[in-house]
Amino acid sequence: LEQSKLADISVSADGKKLVIKSGNKTGQGCCYISVQIPDGKGGYREAFRKDMWFSVSEYVILPEKITDANGNVIIPKVGQQVDIVNNMKPQLVRYKDGKGDPIPVTGDNYKIVISSWTDESTGTVYHDYDTDGWKWIDVPGQELPILERTSGYGTYFGLTAMEKSADGNWHQIARRMYELDTLPGYNG
Repeated sequence: LEQSKLADISVSADGKKLVIKSGNKTGQGCCYISVQIPDGKGGYREAFRKDMWFSVSEYVILPEKITDANGNVIIPKVGQQVDIVNNMKPQLVRYKDGKGDPIPVTGDNYKIVISSWTDESTGTVYHDYDTDGWKWIDVPGQELPILERTSGYGTYFGLTAMEKSADGNWHQIARRMYELDTLPGYNG
């Protein structure tokens, strides 16, 4: 495990979790995990290496999990819809100086979206959700859709908080990934 200059990184006592404790800096960070095996000569050689990227931000998107209109965590079944705006009620909050209770961030200069980007070489548009696992249903007057689960396999979608800068351009200030495992007993 190599340390990042942005945060202190350790492995939990049970060896199953990577623990990242941020300091007083924000930004993108990276560390790597290396699995090493004996080399037969009394030393070790690297068998696997994985770079782990992370972001440290005062801004956070809530809720942490997919929820229904009552705030209960749900695991959508195939055919079930998630109305992101009305069920999950996503909100952007800020932890001032990284401490205390979250402060809601509102106003016309902030929005939460499912981001997209275009591959300039092919013209293909990519969205920050699994198009094999969800059907996008537009909702008039909203940027966020209703997503209908179309597969029982593991799937995801990401919400991105954007801030409008003085020049009128939008830039990302926070992102939250919502991941679901394959449904029990699902075999396609």
